[in-house]
Amino acid sequence: MRLTDLPKDEILDPSWVADYQTKYDALWQQVTFLVNRMYINGKVSEFPIDLFCPPHRSTFLREVFFTFYQAALMCIWRIAVDTGRDFLTIRGLKNQIAANIRKDGPHDHSELKEAFLDLVRASDFEQVVGAAEESVRDLRHSYLAHLRTARVDGTDPRTSAPLPVARLEKLTEAITRQMTVLGFGLERPYLLPEYNDRIRQPVGRRGEPDIDRLLTHVVADSEIIYWPEKSPQGWKFRRPGLSEEELSWFNHYREKLGLPRA
Repeated sequence: MRLTDLPKDEILDPSWVADYQTKYDALWQQVTFLVNRMYINGKVSEFPIDLFCPPHRSTFLREVFFTFYQAALMCIWRIAVDTGRDFLTIRGLKNQIAANIRKDGPHDHSELKEAFLDLVRASDFEQVVGAAEESVRDLRHSYLAHLRTARVDGTDPRTSAPLPVARLEKLTEAITRQMTVLGFGLERPYLLPEYNDRIRQPVGRRGEPDIDRLLTHVVADSEIIYWPEKSPQGWKFRRPGLSEEELSWFNHYREKLGLPRA
């Protein structure tokens, strides 16, 4: 049985459909918040800040990264890890759906429930979130929502956090997959239109996302990007010290700025 082919009131108790939709939409808004912060943070984290920005000119980008990292982590906490009874979470809505599968409708109750549980089993939400749950809880309780005295040891939680961006990205992917389960296979967009290549834009509106334009401006304002022309001798000694990845980024932005590859 494909739940995507059925209207909600044939899957769920009709008296609970409105409540379900309200809760699903609220979680969808939270996941949208999370996905867009992770998108921007992904752009910032992959940008070679040390290549183009001296330390005194990289503060803004580093602070954006740390602020969005904390915002994303707190969102993951409240929708995927928190266990408070009075709070709306992904796990809580999953359990409510299972308890409100329609018993007196045109479809067999056990088949409906099994179809939903098949979607749940196909998702790796519990495995991915479960593996990171302790770290999320520790960061939330020790640094973000509280400052636990026992953890004030002189380390910077922003740089020593046990959950790097790649790990948060996996958590975010697991959360979006679980939202598809809660929507009975329905996939809704989370990225804002400017960031989502799958959403068609009016003629003349589609261009580089603002974060990409911002990072290009950062490079255009750097000195090193113009070294091949302005300081050929300096560039002659600087170029061999760049890694292949750094040189790839260097030429990527050179081409974007209308400059020849170096």
